Amino acid sequence: GLEYKAVFLTGTTRGMTSREIKAPILVSEDFGIGFQYADVRRSLRYPTPLVLAMRERMLRAGLAEEMRLLYVGMTRAMEKLVITGTFSGEDGRSGKSLALRMEKAQECPPGVPLPAHRVLSAKNPLEWILMALARNSALDFGPLGVSAYPGDSGYFAKDSWSLTILGEE
Repeated sequence: GLEYKAVFLTGTTRGMTSREIKAPILVSEDFGIGFQYADVRRSLRYPTPLVLAMRERMLRAGLAEEMRLLYVGMTRAMEKLVITGTFSGEDGRSGKSLALRMEKAQECPPGVPLPAHRVLSAKNPLEWILMALARNSALDFGPLGVSAYPGDSGYFAKDSWSLTILGEE
């Protein structure tokens, strides 16, 4: 396959949910056409069970494609892989929810894959990566506002891999 000395994965914090999932009419090869229920008197629309099933299928297919693209991008690097992403911690909610997902990932026993509901809780590809890295007790995620692991200075180095968390300077 194609391999490169350096690979840059950017935009890893963009959302993974497609706009078409929220469309009032959905089309699927498996399910056909899905319409929302319209309450004309109240001027409201409600998703029908068919639309909910279609959205779930579309969401999972989209996430599978995102994961495939992330895997392909990460496995193309021969010497250096640079992954960039940002998250806003201004209101505190973004950082706290990420910290919670990372802490839950840490609770999974070593060698056991993350449960599907943990993987599906990620809002973007960078969160998938951080949840996987959170399982390594040698890492210190203190600069992200996540509880720090004892004994490390914030940088991870093992063999030829390194993780550097850059803060605002």
